Amino acid sequence: MRQIIFDKIGSGFRVELSVDITNYISNEEMPLSFRVEDWLTSDIFYQCELGPGWWATYDNNGFKNFSVYTKSGKLLKRQTFNPYTDTTEIEELFNLWIVGRQRTKGLVLGAGNGRWGEWLLPILNNDCSAVLVEGDPDNVGPLMAAHSSRPNTKIDHCVVSEEGGTVTFWKAPQNMVSSLDKSIVEKFWPDSEPEGVNVESKTINQLITEHFDGDLDWIRMDIEGLDHKILMSLDLELVPKLSMVLFENMNITEEEQNQMTMKLEESGFNKIIKVGIDTLCIKE
Repeated sequence: MRQIIFDKIGSGFRVELSVDITNYISNEEMPLSFRVEDWLTSDIFYQCELGPGWWATYDNNGFKNFSVYTKSGKLLKRQTFNPYTDTTEIEELFNLWIVGRQRTKGLVLGAGNGRWGEWLLPILNNDCSAVLVEGDPDNVGPLMAAHSSRPNTKIDHCVVSEEGGTVTFWKAPQNMVSSLDKSIVEKFWPDSEPEGVNVESKTINQLITEHFDGDLDWIRMDIEGLDHKILMSLDLELVPKLSMVLFENMNITEEEQNQMTMKLEESGFNKIIKVGIDTLCIKE
């Protein structure tokens, strides 16, 4: 049984302690502390106490990073809250897969500002290494500030596209969403005209050739509707060790999702887990 349970509830998020948590954590370490915090700066936005059988909620739909500490300050668990997913199953499975293997190498397509995502915790814990790819000019500065000095990350400022070269990148107001597909931005912001900027792009095969010598274990895609086109353009012969792919399914059709999973299954992937807006594909 899990002793610290993170899950969605209503419009927000809940953390709950099992009543028998004291079988695993001494009374001297109680009460625990539940915090909404910035994992990079340790800034705390909200905190409260937790004891056996207690639960706490945080009623906010934005992406957030949660932590639970003992009374003495020992970190027990961290979790990223994705407001578009009904459970934390994908995040937990992603992290379990990473920590269950030694020093895997990954490619994050659409790293954003570097402050949230399934990949963030294993990177902070130095459980793996990754190339972080981000094309939005407004996100690259914060991403560089957060991760450029880490020994286990490399940052590539480019957009990933099917053919590479200069492309038009569409951005919503307040930098809320950006995509090569203008219709995706318009879907989320129907009352605003997206801003188009010309940016340099690379194909996924270019990125793999530049940064990995056949030594790529996992790919995380968060590229706002381009997941199908990019995965279908991937030359699997370049990535013989590839064993995990996580992509967003919310902006692609059911047929496109089936084409993606079929391609991976034909190369040996044997576990497909779809939860909310994400699909996790694993080769065991």
